[in-house]
Amino acid sequence: MNRKELGKRIRLLRQAKSLSQENVAGDLGLSLTGYANLETGKTNIPFDRLCQVAAYFKVELSFLLEKKKNYKIPEPDNANAVSESSQNYRAIESDALKKEVLYLKEIIKEKDKIIRLLEKQ
Repeated sequence: MNRKELGKRIRLLRQAKSLSQENVAGDLGLSLTGYANLETGKTNIPFDRLCQVAAYFKVELSFLLEKKKNYKIPEPDNANAVSESSQNYRAIESDALKKEVLYLKEIIKEKDKIIRLLEKQ
């Protein structure tokens, strides 16, 4: 999953709920510019922020990460859409899933390094 595609999914989720970037940015504790950069793919999204975004929009993390191009944006507060997203996720090829897991593990390692550095200060 590249940053631009991930940002596009986040933008479509926001638009499906008729929310402004300002509202979502404030709710997530981000500046408007910071949030806009997520939607445009100008910045990497840390794993913990990605989890926060998924929880905010009430979708499974897998919905944001699956590589399928023909995904369906879940209807607001539609539990079936989350279930469908989970089923689509299971259909991803094993190799692609392994690559995503490795990528996320790298992000976690970097996060842990930063935490250790901050603790030393």
